[in-house]
Amino acid sequence: MNSMKSRLVRASALTWLLVIPGLAGAQGDRAIMMAARQRQAAQLEARITPRLPGGLPDLSGSWNSQDKIWSDLNPSADAKGNICYTDCDPVAAAAKATAALNNLDRTVAGATPHGNFPDYRPEARARVAALQKDLNGTDPYLHNCANPGLPRIGPPSYIAQTPRAVVFLYDNVNGNYWRIVSLDGRPHNADADPSPLGDSVGHWEGDTLVVETVNFTPDTWLTDYGAIHTADLRVVERFTRKGDAIIYQAMAYDPAVLAKPWQATGHILTPAPGKLQPAAECIEKDMSKMVNEAYHPNPP
Repeated sequence: MNSMKSRLVRASALTWLLVIPGLAGAQGDRAIMMAARQRQAAQLEARITPRLPGGLPDLSGSWNSQDKIWSDLNPSADAKGNICYTDCDPVAAAAKATAALNNLDRTVAGATPHGNFPDYRPEARARVAALQKDLNGTDPYLHNCANPGLPRIGPPSYIAQTPRAVVFLYDNVNGNYWRIVSLDGRPHNADADPSPLGDSVGHWEGDTLVVETVNFTPDTWLTDYGAIHTADLRVVERFTRKGDAIIYQAMAYDPAVLAKPWQATGHILTPAPGKLQPAAECIEKDMSKMVNEAYHPNPP
């Protein structure tokens, strides 16, 4: 799941009562907002690309991503403290969730409600299908304050760039995360422990920063809906600065479970006003308190 960039509101000091219905019913509003962001990005891309001494594009700064659609939604709360972002009628939301899951069952490891899902090898599809039977219970990102992993975390919120390395900072709903990417030609660190964000090295191809990451733990997902991977996952990210925008793409390679490489949904990064703010403390959520069973996918 590309990464959700907005913190949910705390309902009470003792429990979380959340209504986070799937966004499948909000396609119209999402399309309008996405179109507006793309128009803005086109204007930014037409500007002169800032460069560092030596000619490389300057990626430094705070960045907004088109997946920050959650920041454009206003949560509402009822008398019981239940919080809702979209599709706030529980009966209607439950019906949409049921319809989405029925469709998911018919197209396991193929099309999903959010439209971009990895193509799995036949022997991996049973495991994916089992996870999809209870997404609220099996998705560690929803309630365990877990690191979402790569590429699910999406693009960074802040980039610090030097000639020898870049640093990526992430303001994520589950906490603050960071990565240091060497640019000096060194190989991957063979002694590094596996981690959700792996071990990264990078190089420049023209105006594009290419980052290769390996050495992952196998307990994260590539995206929502049980998109598993193995410890042999390799992710290649591409950051291309055009004017005042960055085009972000990520490709996942894991032939042990994937029938073919999977390209995550791309992002257009635009300059973010203000200073980078630390994320609020993540609080583990009791999913048994969900008002309905709608699985909440992240915006693509």
